[in-house]
Amino acid sequence: MPINYYPNGTTKMLTHVIEKQQKADRFLSVCGQKDTTASGLNVSVWSPKSWEIHRVSLNFSGSDAKAFSIGTERGIGIVTGYNDRLWLKMDGVAAQPVILPEGFYNSTTMSSAIKAALDSSALPAASKPFSVSYVTGPGKFRITPATGNIKFFSENITTRVRRDSTAGNSIGFTVNSDHTTPIESDTGVFGINTQIFYTSGTASAALNVVSTDIVAMTVDDAFVINTTVVPVNVTYEVVYKILDA
Repeated sequence: MPINYYPNGTTKMLTHVIEKQQKADRFLSVCGQKDTTASGLNVSVWSPKSWEIHRVSLNFSGSDAKAFSIGTERGIGIVTGYNDRLWLKMDGVAAQPVILPEGFYNSTTMSSAIKAALDSSALPAASKPFSVSYVTGPGKFRITPATGNIKFFSENITTRVRRDSTAGNSIGFTVNSDHTTPIESDTGVFGINTQIFYTSGTASAALNVVSTDIVAMTVDDAFVINTTVVPVNVTYEVVYKILDA
């Protein structure tokens, strides 16, 4: 889901194009090794900025037959200061900001993160613990307090700055909700549990696998590598470039 920018916010748009052209390209990498005798390799790489994958390398210490897959996972990227804030109100108290931690989420982990942020917020103790779930059919997030009614504000006009619910768009809350319980996002958020693999092998005896396809990535994408259980050591490296730094 795209990150929105707001006139009253303190987070602004990306680097000016001239400044960007003056910066040299810089490549980063994530690498590691795993013994896959007991469990397969399952690596997920994520960046809080737009980015590109430039090379993926796998080295297997033996030619034992194994399956592997390399691809992307669609989810929800939360970036500190950009799309991490919700304004929520309970009965008899002013709206309170609820801040989500930076990270990459699927429907299950996003529900857990929202719940944890609500339970640790300044919302009334009587409303806790909250229950948060993702309803698969309509693709909507549902928030239920322990007691009382709750309201989501797309914009909290009672404060001067940081008054927009910047995380609302990412989880399908795009307009003010009714003051009720539970509340549910008005717009479906789909495809957030989807993995798409563009390189894979089955019963492969290869010792080395290299992909140099350039893959465009957003904050809502993670890069994933999976291998099956096989008695070898797997060394991996993902080389990528940040685009909007």
